[in-house]
Amino acid sequence: MKRYRILGGHCKICSLRSTCLPGSQKNRARFVYRSLHQSHIDKVRRRQSTRLFKIKLTERVWKIEGLFGEAKDNHCLRRTKCRGMVNVQIQFYLTALTQNLKRMAAVKPFLCELAIRITNMASWKAVQGFLVKIDNFYIEYLPKTVVRYGH
Repeated sequence: MKRYRILGGHCKICSLRSTCLPGSQKNRARFVYRSLHQSHIDKVRRRQSTRLFKIKLTERVWKIEGLFGEAKDNHCLRRTKCRGMVNVQIQFYLTALTQNLKRMAAVKPFLCELAIRITNMASWKAVQGFLVKIDNFYIEYLPKTVVRYGH
């Protein structure tokens, strides 16, 4: 944060003097604070005032925040059940996996059994092994798509 000090005597010739300094402080110093990153802050604020930003913000409320709300309310993420960064990450991964499997099961009924099996697994290694099997399943059975960039 950069601090600029302007003495009250310098303000006598300024046209904004009456709005800048209160009546009792006409001869005192005025301090103006400006962030070192103010140009970036101004750029972000300009972007926040655009119509596209407001549309994306409303989308975020029901897309992203809705998922976090579901995880918190329905999948015990209000408070973690374990301690340590690694264990908390595992809990978040398992919660995200559960949410994704629920959505997949809604589309493909045969995935309901897979969702039940995963939720009953006790160890993270077992879940990792199962995820590899799911990836192999998708590689084998899902249609192949070609993504071309720059065309």
